[in-house]
Amino acid sequence: MGGEEIISIFPGTNVNDAFTASKKLKDYVTGSPMTFVDEGGKEVREVITFSGGVTDIKYNEHLKETTERVDRLLYLAKEGGRNDVYM
Repeated sequence: MGGEEIISIFPGTNVNDAFTASKKLKDYVTGSPMTFVDEGGKEVREVITFSGGVTDIKYNEHLKETTERVDRLLYLAKEGGRNDVYM
């Protein structure tokens, strides 16, 4: 969606299975090293963290309400210390 945020869509998947898949994805990427060059040209090495929110969207449901809900869940996960997925 922006910055370091991404959206994963699991079509035909119930919210519990999407939650399980998101937790597995978190476990897979968390702790992986990442190296990048900052604005000053200095090489920086950091460990990847993963915070996520999972919700379901039904056909004809208001997309704005769904995106607001999952965004709140994402920020709760970040505020809770990162490296977690909330549903």
